[in-house]
Amino acid sequence: MMRELSGGTRRFLAVFAPLALLFLLTGQGNINKLSPDPVAAGVAAWSVAETGSLDVTGKDVPVNPWLLHWHGEVLSNRTPGVIAFGIPAAVVASRFTDAFSLWPERVTAALVSASAAGLLALLLVQLGASARGAAIFSLLAGVASGTWSVSSDALWTHGPDQLLLLAALLACARRHYWLAGVLLGCAETVRVHLVVVALCLGVGLAWTQRDPRRLWQLGLPAAAGLGVCLAYAHAVFGLWSLSPGYAAYGQPTASAVASTSFGSGDLVNVLGALFSPDRGVLVISPVVLVLLTRIVPAWKLAPTWARAAALGGLLYLGVQLRLNHFTGGVHFYGYRLTLESLTLLAPLLWLSWRSRERHSGWERAVQATLCLSIGSQLLGALWVTPDGLASEWRHTYVVDVFDPDLYPVICQVVVAVSLLAALLCILRRPRALRASAPEAQAALS
Repeated sequence: MMRELSGGTRRFLAVFAPLALLFLLTGQGNINKLSPDPVAAGVAAWSVAETGSLDVTGKDVPVNPWLLHWHGEVLSNRTPGVIAFGIPAAVVASRFTDAFSLWPERVTAALVSASAAGLLALLLVQLGASARGAAIFSLLAGVASGTWSVSSDALWTHGPDQLLLLAALLACARRHYWLAGVLLGCAETVRVHLVVVALCLGVGLAWTQRDPRRLWQLGLPAAAGLGVCLAYAHAVFGLWSLSPGYAAYGQPTASAVASTSFGSGDLVNVLGALFSPDRGVLVISPVVLVLLTRIVPAWKLAPTWARAAALGGLLYLGVQLRLNHFTGGVHFYGYRLTLESLTLLAPLLWLSWRSRERHSGWERAVQATLCLSIGSQLLGALWVTPDGLASEWRHTYVVDVFDPDLYPVICQVVVAVSLLAALLCILRRPRALRASAPEAQAALS
């Protein structure tokens, strides 16, 4: 049957199928261990599926701080895009039960995150990767990053973001710019400040191609995405705001936060996002740090859309860190707010990854940190469910697992095996150096 499918479909399914199964088996099923963020999105999707209304007044739903009492209604403050992603599974669930359940959003999160990894494989083929190489990198990206422990765990905004961003980059790589703009506009309905990614892609492609049409091909649909956000805010909350849920809750709006001056707190935000023992992306997924050491040669090989996406990811992260001051967070493992930027950086990370064959020592460093990254994500996906606000600078859950009163012996085994595998990767005899595959150069020229 697989032989009858097109090449692109086979490549997609080779990544999607195993990851979807893994994510479905490891998703969080205990509502008491989940953050209120994805639960509030799931409640809103369930309400729409049951009654066609976002108002959950009088309905049997979990107590949640993001369900706001607003002008006689009880509304979720989650963004319209992430709620929309949860509706299809909620509609299916409504045929079997009238009660709110976590399983529809668990299924949604798993399938969306696995689909994002499948699209990454298709995108890497556009960069010259072989089908096998693209599948291997995408599978490893799915289990060595917060895609496993966060995006696939529940209906966070990050899984839908990753799917839409990778679909938009794939459209850019195939020169379907209007489609890319529509997908970026949809991404804005999930996290509105992703508009900066559309800006970077539009300007970057227009400049390098000397074609101003790229500006409106990407910009007009992206602007429409902002329009959808405003229309939703006015229809549901009666506010003309790009962050109505937070404005209604009494929190500062994006414009108010952005208008404050820069200070030492901004440096803490950056350092925390990158290096916090509890939440830093370069600590929880150290393979990213090793891949970044070869980002300069990767940048030289990358096409314009990949460079613009990386710059958009950095700009997005800057805006995100201005909006969310670093406190570590609760009820999720590792990092989450850096997932969008990591996704946009993925094409450059692959170009860095493919250079490993020319440097045996560097290749061993990649393999060792990959073992540590996968082991860390395995802990978060299966056992570690933070339920309190610990010191994000003096605490790490990887150390906590050695407390037998808190976690089972299997957690300690995972840490020990990950460390042993990393050590073996470092100590193994270097193999003969091979010439790096030339296929990417042809695709990128």
